[in-house]
Amino acid sequence: MRETPVILQRTDDICFGFGLDNTPVRGQIVSLGPATADEIISRHDLPHAVSEILGEALALASLAGTSLKFDGKIIIEIRKEYGREDTPLEFLVAEYSTQKTLRGMAKVNKEIYSKLEKENPSLQDLFGNGFMLFTLEQSDANERYQGQIAFEGSNLSEVAAEYFARSEQIPTKILLACENKNTRTSHKEWRAAGILIQKIAGDDNRGETDDVWHEAGIKFDTLKRDELLDDNLSAGELLLRLYHENGVSGFSPVLLAAKCTCNRDRLVKLISGFERVDIEHMIEDDGNIHARCEFCNTEYVIKPEEF
Repeated sequence: MRETPVILQRTDDICFGFGLDNTPVRGQIVSLGPATADEIISRHDLPHAVSEILGEALALASLAGTSLKFDGKIIIEIRKEYGREDTPLEFLVAEYSTQKTLRGMAKVNKEIYSKLEKENPSLQDLFGNGFMLFTLEQSDANERYQGQIAFEGSNLSEVAAEYFARSEQIPTKILLACENKNTRTSHKEWRAAGILIQKIAGDDNRGETDDVWHEAGIKFDTLKRDELLDDNLSAGELLLRLYHENGVSGFSPVLLAAKCTCNRDRLVKLISGFERVDIEHMIEDDGNIHARCEFCNTEYVIKPEEF
């Protein structure tokens, strides 16, 4: 990707890579707003804390997905502890497609969730001793890569950083954030954001890299969630605020949008493969079959004669 000056103007729903000049530090930054985070989260009737995790997962999928070198998708799944039936959440999914689109959903046991006494529950409070799955799917191949890590942290930022450090064996720092914020349009919108830095291998030009990485990490740790979500501060301005002393260059940006992959024709074809008796059991009182996509909440009404 071509290096450019970092983008300073306020731009929502954008993700781009960056590098600190003449250092072994590379990263990704993402800002999700009305066309992504708010569009996806607002389609679901989720508790506030669950919506925040879903937004963070969408940001994480974007950070990882926009650097893919093939057509396909990345799926981030957070799943409950095996064998547990008393967790408030069963699973949560965020998916990034190299078509530059996002979608996501979560399955909540509202009865169990209503008994939670914590205002800001941890991942363990919601999923028990659950785990995160990281899946790469390539469109033109039957190959699928899947990695997994048990929760070793109370929030998604900590779990994700540990996953990258183990799977890629690259020192990594990640900060993810999501909140329902008052905006310049005078109403609340869901916003999500994320930033990731990694230490890549040094070379003859860069020399010893430990001190540079240490310095970049110290500056990274000063970043607050509110800064990351500030809709008056562009991603580029944020990077310059953190790393202006080092010099920072951006790479070609990716503009993102929410889009589900559900399809009516595909659904009809799927149901057509069922046994006749099963199709008849699906017919409701109005004489039609009703199906709803769990990702985007779109309802499809299908007449039995279509089969």
